[in-house]
Amino acid sequence: MRSHVFSVREHGDATADEITAAWNASPNSIAPRCCELLKLGRLVKTGEYRRTRYGCMAAVLKERP
Repeated sequence: MRSHVFSVREHGDATADEITAAWNASPNSIAPRCCELLKLGRLVKTGEYRRTRYGCMAAVLKERP
């Protein structure tokens, strides 16, 4: 699942919700992988926030340069 999340680089910067929608996956599978990749330093927050499909604000993630 981490490889799916890490594929954010194929789609550009994205929120966990956007990754979930792109992969038609469960948020319960994607969000924890995003947290893991953030802790490992493979993803970083851009400082930008976007609305999710549910109206909440979510951090935009990108691959560490």
